[in-house]
Amino acid sequence: MERRTLSVTMTRRQVIAGLIFLPFYLILLSLGLELLLRAVLPEEPTAAQLNACFYAVSAVAILLIFGSFLRQNFSRTDWRRVFRSLPLSLLIYYGISVAVNSVVLLLQPEFANENNNAILGIMETSPIFVVILSVILAPMIEESIFRGLIFSNLLRFGRFLAYAVTALGFAAIHVVGYLGILSALEIVLSILQYVPAAVVLCAVYEKHDTIAAPMLLHACINLIACLVMGAM
Repeated sequence: MERRTLSVTMTRRQVIAGLIFLPFYLILLSLGLELLLRAVLPEEPTAAQLNACFYAVSAVAILLIFGSFLRQNFSRTDWRRVFRSLPLSLLIYYGISVAVNSVVLLLQPEFANENNNAILGIMETSPIFVVILSVILAPMIEESIFRGLIFSNLLRFGRFLAYAVTALGFAAIHVVGYLGILSALEIVLSILQYVPAAVVLCAVYEKHDTIAAPMLLHACINLIACLVMGAM
């Protein structure tokens, strides 16, 4: 498989700091914040409170660790080219997603994505809050970690490895919180539903050679999802 690198890469210090932060982001941070909120709040913390704290802490950490990497990427972005390709990128993403979801529903007709259900629950009481988290914070945090840290650094070892590991990690982060709830088949089906986004976002990053491109696409995908959920 062809090997390549991107024009703007992270420094050794950024990679090390990012890898140290990764287990906190994936597992430890949410658990620690839940314990902290339970200790300081008079009532059980809500999903909105947990998510607000998680995304706020993660966003600060991302800016501290990857701030210069993000600035370099944004300063060299050809925004006109990125915006021109956005409709096609969305079309490709939704085309793949429809095909994958068709397979998922064929395997389990009554399947419902637990992460989407959780977002819907929060959106009923805090729609603006969900939009801010989904459209602004989540794309910045997740693209910095999965495309910036993981994908770009694995790309030099081979594109298949970079795409496979990044897709699996990106999908897993949206499912790991429901491991005690979902069956083995439901876990696999949930992961499958996030693979199209993971692959397309990697491809857009590689094509445009700037992390700003998948961030914009990710924000648009989440915005459309919020609008659809809000209309339901």
